[in-house]
Amino acid sequence: MKKIAFIRDAYKLSSRHERLRRRGLLTTREIAERFDVSETAVHHWGREGLIRKCYTDSLNRGLWEIPPGQTILKGCGGRGARPARLVSITALLPEQGVV
Repeated sequence: MKKIAFIRDAYKLSSRHERLRRRGLLTTREIAERFDVSETAVHHWGREGLIRKCYTDSLNRGLWEIPPGQTILKGCGGRGARPARLVSITALLPEQGVV
């Protein structure tokens, strides 16, 4: 790891985490705040395949990627439970009378 740090410092290279952040990937906490859900729900969405995790290190830490042009429509639990799902952002435009 010291060799990698030395090379990155010598050539002024950014870390994988910094490059992913520039691409717009978000932390678990940021996703949870954005959709007003718990961090556990974010991990559940990842296991369901709604969002994808890009790992930044060997400790399974990483950032989440929401598919471009889509957003997550939260589900609900209990009787008649509805799972969360991906929807196109254009499907939620106010001129179509959906919102």
